[in-house]
Amino acid sequence: MEPIREAMNKIIKSCDVCIDGNVISQELLLATFSDFILSTIEKEKHNVSIVLHTGSVCFDAIILACAAVSNLLYNQTNANDIISQLIPGDVVLYYNSNKSNSKAQRYTFKGFVDSPDEPPRNETGTYVWLTQGNSGRLLLPSACWNRIVPYWGNASSMDGRGLRRDSGNRYRFLKSVLGLGEEEIIRISDTSTVVIMARDTANTLVNGLSFRFGNEEVRLTELVPVSYFTENEEYPYGGNPAKSEPVLKITGKVSKARELLLKRGGNKNVGLIVSGDSIIRLGNSEIPELVERQSIQYVYLCMHINSDFSEKLVSSYENASLFACTKDFLLSNSLDVKVKNDYTNQLSAQVNAIIDHEVITKELPSYLSWEEYRKFKRAMFFIKESDYESDSKDSFVMQAFSLMNLFKTALFSMKALESFIDSREIDTVEKPEARLAKIEDCANSFPEYLHEAAMTVIETLETAYLLLVDHSAKEDTMREIISQNFGKSIAIVLPKAYYATVVKSSMDDIARENSCDITLVTANRFNGDSLYDIIIVSGNVTGARFDALRCQSAQCVFALLYDFEKYQFKSRIRKSVQTEHLFNQRSTIYIEDEYEEQLLDPEESEVDEVEAIDADLTNYIGATYLNTVHNNSYSPGAHKSVADIVAVAKFDTDEVAFFTKNYKAYVLDDAERSVKEVDVTNLSDGDIIVFTRSNSTTRDIVENLLSDMMKNKLVSAEVEDAYYKAGWWKSVLTKYLKHAGCSAKTLADTMIENGVSVQEATIRTWLDDDAHTVRPRKLDSIQQIALIAGDEDLFDNAESCYAAGGVIYKVRRKILKAIGQAILGEITGENDNSDPIMRAVSERVGNAAVVLQIETITFVNDTVPLNTINRPISVD
Repeated sequence: MEPIREAMNKIIKSCDVCIDGNVISQELLLATFSDFILSTIEKEKHNVSIVLHTGSVCFDAIILACAAVSNLLYNQTNANDIISQLIPGDVVLYYNSNKSNSKAQRYTFKGFVDSPDEPPRNETGTYVWLTQGNSGRLLLPSACWNRIVPYWGNASSMDGRGLRRDSGNRYRFLKSVLGLGEEEIIRISDTSTVVIMARDTANTLVNGLSFRFGNEEVRLTELVPVSYFTENEEYPYGGNPAKSEPVLKITGKVSKARELLLKRGGNKNVGLIVSGDSIIRLGNSEIPELVERQSIQYVYLCMHINSDFSEKLVSSYENASLFACTKDFLLSNSLDVKVKNDYTNQLSAQVNAIIDHEVITKELPSYLSWEEYRKFKRAMFFIKESDYESDSKDSFVMQAFSLMNLFKTALFSMKALESFIDSREIDTVEKPEARLAKIEDCANSFPEYLHEAAMTVIETLETAYLLLVDHSAKEDTMREIISQNFGKSIAIVLPKAYYATVVKSSMDDIARENSCDITLVTANRFNGDSLYDIIIVSGNVTGARFDALRCQSAQCVFALLYDFEKYQFKSRIRKSVQTEHLFNQRSTIYIEDEYEEQLLDPEESEVDEVEAIDADLTNYIGATYLNTVHNNSYSPGAHKSVADIVAVAKFDTDEVAFFTKNYKAYVLDDAERSVKEVDVTNLSDGDIIVFTRSNSTTRDIVENLLSDMMKNKLVSAEVEDAYYKAGWWKSVLTKYLKHAGCSAKTLADTMIENGVSVQEATIRTWLDDDAHTVRPRKLDSIQQIALIAGDEDLFDNAESCYAAGGVIYKVRRKILKAIGQAILGEITGENDNSDPIMRAVSERVGNAAVVLQIETITFVNDTVPLNTINRPISVD
């Protein structure tokens, strides 16, 4: 066979790569990307490449197409190798033809013979002997051996039941495009590529990817077997009747990819593809080990070029080839859309957003000068660095740092914010005025040498508060921009989720008047794949998923900056230009850019000092926020109701959650397209948790949805009756313990004396609403509760109460599955609303649920205020 690169080039150039039947590969940018893949896939014995793309799924499609083709070409298996490894008694599939409409059937391999008259033997002979139960034998000459495939499935019948007819598309592709003879076409491969990719992206591509050659088309799953792997299960996509080892092994977990790569035996792994900013970011400590495996022929690390992690990725692999969609690169390697469809139109919009990207700074009159702001930061740093150690100091630093960030970025007056806090529409933060008072209280306990610095901080914050209490210049500017962009789609990027409640109220009227479609989103929840006409960012705000200088979701970004903010923003612009130059210089495809080293502004060293202080304060606050929650959730002298916690999760939104021992988290399982209940001790970094969007009094989203569905008569009378009956035992138990003054331990001892085995911890779990217990595991537990509480009615109806719990348990499982499908359906556009529960949940989940990904989880043994547990909160 001709060299791999030439063969791959021949295939890619003679086919159109399609998604859902839409041709994408004729676009100049994607053709250039294909050339990059072909030039780097076997440049050395071990090749590492980085791809910084526009965010289009087309890049993933091209790289998966190339991976599939590479495995076809790297495959060294021939028919004789396959047959020689068979042992008499093995089950195989035999296809009656390689051509169109061929049918496979299961047979048992008996051995070899040289003539029909002799018994089968193990040594290779002229014919292969296959049998199919009592249906006689089949003697196959070597010309037919390439139609024999070892069968690894569980079916026991020796026929073709459950096996689809082969379309012949693969045969015609290999024959006409690769030029293979009929006897050279083998149905199994000895090589694989491991792909780490989000499940929804994998589904879109694997189910939709195809190669069009002439007037014919072959799907990816017809060409090679593909499976998605979770930690414990393999989920084959269609097109692998022999249950052969997959050629493309896709998983969403780096740990699973490592397991697949290190597995002994089976196919040789020739490639590794890692796709997605969050996957690379969360797997940053594990991925290098996989990348460095010299046995892998090619490695591709792919992410959006606007990711704040892209520069670190490029710097981490100095010898890697680089494909980077910078402005200069796209100017030379993209043209107008050649074949118009949804995928190429989106790609073109992304390209234009990069080329035409403009950041317009709106510099506003400030309540602080740059010098005053620096003085504030230095005072904060002086207090933080002092030898004085106390909870008051920690609280002072955190509250002051947070308040200044609020004053800098608020698109509303402080009076507006405080009215929402008073009405409890915002219950995750305290009023700025109250926080200022707490800061002053903390400062009163400081030693004398900290008084001057503390007064600098307090006076600066008080000045800002007084100037912002009734009016916000940023709010005025935001409204002005909206009024000047009639009918436009506008994203407003905020630093904290609770800002959205106030901002929505302040701009609803102007948005309606100007027919604007407004999206309010935090910098850490921004979706870089979404496209807008303009973006408004409320200050010098960045996040894990948003940077105004790199964002290509809109051609025009407005940054609203007070005068003292502009210095840091200008510094960021200069560094962004340097990063773009780095990408251009490192690019494997030559890019000519017009970069000129800029002279440093006089304030540059001052900016560096402020940013170093901010980084130091951020780290300090991150290490002390648990103490701060203790100190700030209650006013002095208030009664403190506390709860024991066993874990602290920090989410990618910068929110945190304090989890109690019995709490069961609702974790999104994209492989099962469902939501599962997971004990706190089994949570890990990267898990995606579904919370209710309601206030602190309602934390169980399933209970929330079920109650709403009953209220609106969306469940059967049987379910409604079961709902009330299922909670009967718990109501009796709770009232008894309260009125009798009985502890869980005393109740457990009594039940054990009566012959019912139960632990004190089990009873505590029954009583904990966050454990989501619908009923005890055994009927006799309900009967014992009734006897001990003296409730004859419950005792007489214990069986129906227990059965009702079973009904509600099943309904809750359905709701959990529906939540997962609804959330993933919003991402993929594949919602199935045929089931009434699925339809009801789908209609409500957007307003009822908030989905957060755990960035880090730490297991602790501590207490926090009761009103902060088992829900996401902003620690401000």
